[in-house]
Amino acid sequence: MQEKSSVLPVPLPDDVFLKEKHNSRDVLQIVFNHRWEYDKGPERMFNALKALDSRGVPFKIHVVGQAFRQVPPVYAEMRKVLSKNIGYWGFINSVEEYRLLLRTSDVVLSTAIHDFQGIAVLEAVAAGCVPVVPDRLAYPELFAGHLRYPSLESEPEKEAKALASHLEKIARKKEQGERLIAPDVSGLGWSALRPFYQQWVIKVANG
Repeated sequence: MQEKSSVLPVPLPDDVFLKEKHNSRDVLQIVFNHRWEYDKGPERMFNALKALDSRGVPFKIHVVGQAFRQVPPVYAEMRKVLSKNIGYWGFINSVEEYRLLLRTSDVVLSTAIHDFQGIAVLEAVAAGCVPVVPDRLAYPELFAGHLRYPSLESEPEKEAKALASHLEKIARKKEQGERLIAPDVSGLGWSALRPFYQQWVIKVANG
């Protein structure tokens, strides 16, 4: 069965890709663009950001995922405790406004403990954000080791500290004027994947 199978990634829209990125002179801009549910690890994010703040590292966090009826209470606590660090908060209805946020942010953050391809992260990377992702799920297949922080699923507090250290290094680089460069994910765009989808559809149609 394996030799008869193949995997095609979900393609990214071509209009999400940014040709050229210019880092802002502001503090480190972090975007968390995931569903507001437990499987996205919001407690890990909150603990890491608290640790980052306690180290005196200035940053803005934009939490812009979609919320449902049962929102983990950690979101309300984070908004209160880290109020001075909060930028955008809540779902952004406008695609243009959302894409602008991605293009003006420095880092896209994932603390997920359940994910598939990581589309939200990939869209942000295509728009110029540096990924900060755990060393688990699909991320080892997508990004080099220096873009991943240690995955310590059974030790969330240690993982949060490791994530805070990872973010601090990036923040210091920006403070020193170093350009933050996102990895190339153009191979996952629709223009790049379209021929493979066409080939697959033709094969299926021909039996």
